[in-house]
Amino acid sequence: MHQTAREFLIRTVPDASNLKFEISDMAHKAITATLIQYLMHCISSPHMRDYFSKVESWSAKDFQAYAEYLNEGPLIEYSIRYIKDHHDINGWNEEIAQLLILLIRQLADNQSSYFLGSFINFRFKHDYGQVIPVNEHQKTSENMKYCIFDAATELKLPHIQEALLLTCTQDAPLAERKTHLIISAQKGLAGATRQFLVLDLDKDAKDSSGWTALHHAVENGSEAVVRLLVEQGADTRIRDNCKETALHIAVKKL
Repeated sequence: MHQTAREFLIRTVPDASNLKFEISDMAHKAITATLIQYLMHCISSPHMRDYFSKVESWSAKDFQAYAEYLNEGPLIEYSIRYIKDHHDINGWNEEIAQLLILLIRQLADNQSSYFLGSFINFRFKHDYGQVIPVNEHQKTSENMKYCIFDAATELKLPHIQEALLLTCTQDAPLAERKTHLIISAQKGLAGATRQFLVLDLDKDAKDSSGWTALHHAVENGSEAVVRLLVEQGADTRIRDNCKETALHIAVKKL
């Protein structure tokens, strides 16, 4: 069996470590199809259809509920982390391509499904082009990613937290040279900021304006994020392109 599948089963199935695993290369096609169908199920489930797809203005409570919903399915993490590996072992396949097309048709209707579909785009865009159509949900989907990651971190939801962390850290370079730590601080997301600090991201990295995560946290007015960054050693003396420190930004807000 593909080692990743074996490790997943050992983590989730009692006594699975005692089982013997055998798998052919063709089985990777079946695993890929299963993971795609699993994501289709996540998108089309009654809870998704009757609640999340109808949310127009997302609140912190909605982000938490969505994180909890996604975390209930442990295959979320496995799908995001390994679906491409199974796909590549079997190679391009017409049946798999058709399944992806069916999945894509369900993705662009609302914000909640578009966000979930960004996982598929992240893994398959180099093989199938721009998998997820660009529409009005694209920009807000990026915001959802950080807010749901923050909720998953604060609620200690391992499956969706790991999936989002993988997607964030392996994404293409961000606009305006903003790191994931800067974006989290800019949004005032203490949980996400803490997690990126755990990853030892450069706490003093600057964006295109010369602002660090601390500059953005001060501008946002998030006392928790400012305290967190300072406690973790963020340099309070760094000046932006206008020669201003985070303290200058704080004084302006008084």
